[in-house]
Amino acid sequence: MLKEAGGLGLQVHQPPPEFLQDLIDFRSADLDEISRISREERRIENPDAMIVQYRELIEKWHALVKPLQPIRDNQQPYADLLRQVIYSRIDLTTYQN
Repeated sequence: MLKEAGGLGLQVHQPPPEFLQDLIDFRSADLDEISRISREERRIENPDAMIVQYRELIEKWHALVKPLQPIRDNQQPYADLLRQVIYSRIDLTTYQN
């Protein structure tokens, strides 16, 4: 997307390192807060394990879709990926509609 912006004559600015560190710190604090709320208010016994699994899935999907970027130009390969990784696992004979 940044390459496309440059190709359109838009100027792309790089954030200062302090901003990037603030973003990392915010994300970490946010995950800590999500864990706390999940445990205290939602009564989830082990939210940290769920958060770890979620983050692993995000990383997995980033890797899976990276070669397809931009997806708007690769819609069929993206649809095929969804079919292969997600929809093919659904047993339509037992799935409740």
